[in-house]
Amino acid sequence: MSKKKGLSDEELDLLIKEYREELDELEENRRKRAEAYAQMTDEEIVAHIISDLEMVESDVLDQAYPIPDCLHLETRYYYSTLTFDEKELYRFMVLCYLDIEPVFNYAYSEDIIPKTKKAQSLPTFIYDIENPVEIAKVFEAIIWDWPELYYVTREALSFVPPTSIVIADGKLQYTKREIKQINKRLEEIIHIFDGIEDPFELELAVHDYILKSFDYDDTDRYEGREDDEMFTVVSLVKKGKGVCAALTRMAQLILQRHGIPVANIIADSIGPDGSRELHSWLAVKIGDSYYHLDITANECMHGEIEYPPYKSFNLTDEEVMKNSTFSHEKYPTIVCNSTEYNYYHRRGLYFRTLQEIENGVKSFARDKVGKTGHHFYYFRTPKDLNERECVNMIYKAILDFSGVDASYLCDEGYFTVRIEVE
Repeated sequence: MSKKKGLSDEELDLLIKEYREELDELEENRRKRAEAYAQMTDEEIVAHIISDLEMVESDVLDQAYPIPDCLHLETRYYYSTLTFDEKELYRFMVLCYLDIEPVFNYAYSEDIIPKTKKAQSLPTFIYDIENPVEIAKVFEAIIWDWPELYYVTREALSFVPPTSIVIADGKLQYTKREIKQINKRLEEIIHIFDGIEDPFELELAVHDYILKSFDYDDTDRYEGREDDEMFTVVSLVKKGKGVCAALTRMAQLILQRHGIPVANIIADSIGPDGSRELHSWLAVKIGDSYYHLDITANECMHGEIEYPPYKSFNLTDEEVMKNSTFSHEKYPTIVCNSTEYNYYHRRGLYFRTLQEIENGVKSFARDKVGKTGHHFYYFRTPKDLNERECVNMIYKAILDFSGVDASYLCDEGYFTVRIEVE
């Protein structure tokens, strides 16, 4: 090794030492990896290599198109379904859209978007495509991943084949002033849930807040007054009501901003008569499992005895597939087969025996004695418990309490018990 000009002998020795330490570290890592691979199956080795490659790709994209950690890109499901080239375009477009009107006070300068060029006549962002990508697929992924980009329209994106796409901020849904006002209210809503660390409790708090604060209303849709706004969070902010997509996107926005991964599911709901209607709900990831959360289904009869308010809170695929066209063919990585965070299981309201029903109802009734009025108690049972026997146990449970009466409704194992206290 020739001595570099200007380096003392001590500095050269230090460089040599550092170089040898790096070589030793590389060799040690190679040895450890070889030992680990020797214990793995071929499938596990392939999965490990793919994971390593994904980490490298992520580091490359983070450096080229950095999206702030506080916006939690890792919670955006459709981004995870894209190829490397598609992810690159996705990040570029998101940064452009955020630069059009900074979301929640996050602004981006041109040096963060190295491929961006601003035209002089109309504010635009031009992206030169180096590899073919499915533009429509990337755009759809962004729309479903980012409810906070409610102001973006399809007209804001044009494609100049075969080398460029143009993103223009001259065709937004709202004025810059309107966007700032809407964003201010959305930020206030998001911060309501600061400090809730447990994912299940956060999801429950968001669910309950939306039920209490907003109404499901598709009147405009069926009276011929349908517009894009009714499908976005803006409908809830401005009118206090919206269709399933608006309720779902509000929950998605809050959960994602608090670091909870979710997927906006789009499928047909199937009515009792076999009719179908396009529907939107969430798949929420807690721990290693996804759960189906259909806030609209819980909203439609909220406060009514006919419908338990948490019937559609964190369901399995099997339960959802009974009344929808959800399939793993469309959502191969959304697998919901756990009941750990189902509302009734988590709250200890899933009763497997008649004795558990009696104990639960009796405890609830005892707590309500002296509290004049009616009180609702909800629980769930497995299919093999006879409904009539369950009902008998409900009435047996309140016999010891004077001035207390009960009525009930049952819907496929979901019980609503109305306790009347004189």
